Amino acid sequence: MVEDLTIADYRRTLELLRRYESARLGFVDATVMAVAERLKIQRILTTDRRDFSKVRPRHCKAFELLP
Repeated sequence: MVEDLTIADYRRTLELLRRYESARLGFVDATVMAVAERLKIQRILTTDRRDFSKVRPRHCKAFELLP
């Protein structure tokens, strides 16, 4: 399934990029996080654990990173 980005997702992405600017969070990772928050997804499959472990999502304490 492909999930389209909403205006709210773009706003949240910009918020994340600004908040975590010093961590050099990437645009794609920030958009994945924004969509995950909107869809209440807690588990994320990624090989980029660095970015996803730094961000504190709104809907849960932290993302569960797989594998």
